[in-house]
Amino acid sequence: MRTIYSILLLLLCAILPAEAQQDYQQLWADVYRQAKADKPKNEINVLERISGKALKENQYSQLLTADLLRLSLMCQTYGDDSLASVRQQLEQKRREAKTIHPALAAIYACVLGLKDEALADPALLAHTQATDFSPLLIPGSEVFGGDLLSAIAWQTGQYKKAYDYYEQVGNRRAALVTDLWMAPSENKSRIVQWCDSLLAKYGDNAWQYGIRDAAEVMAKRVLSMIE
Repeated sequence: MRTIYSILLLLLCAILPAEAQQDYQQLWADVYRQAKADKPKNEINVLERISGKALKENQYSQLLTADLLRLSLMCQTYGDDSLASVRQQLEQKRREAKTIHPALAAIYACVLGLKDEALADPALLAHTQATDFSPLLIPGSEVFGGDLLSAIAWQTGQYKKAYDYYEQVGNRRAALVTDLWMAPSENKSRIVQWCDSLLAKYGDNAWQYGIRDAAEVMAKRVLSMIE
């Protein structure tokens, strides 16, 4: 958990606007201090403050990150039984937001592990910004323009839904990255077929799309499988 908070703090400081940096930087620094002092209850309290602040300010990335970490920390600290009340609260928020704020409802669905519901409307998510979340966990995040679709797809593992949407609307850069996410883990022949498919669909354009780093990461993963 400490490593996660360290990475989180550094990345958010680098990419948030100056005004937002100061507020959120202080909060995440406090989270890290509580983690270092091994005070999980205090950590949870600060994460709840971040979540509440992010909800008021429509900072979707902050909200999603804080709630995911809060659930994870509560489970580690108190066990699965402790999650019941928190999940009920999040479920209530999801229901309330479903009609008037569907993008927010999708975030709560993601946190609650409701994968299909979280990705029910790819077009809506693709047009909703979550800029400061994307660089944290997503390979090739620069090609998505900070959209919520890529963030939730990556978090839930529903790469195919994101790929289908990007392919449908002609966003070839994003389609290629999500295709790379779906690198197979089966036998050598299946991996070779997948590589041939990528070459047929994209050819040398992968390098022109400006996502070389992401492609190299996935290529190393595939090569390690073959070896």
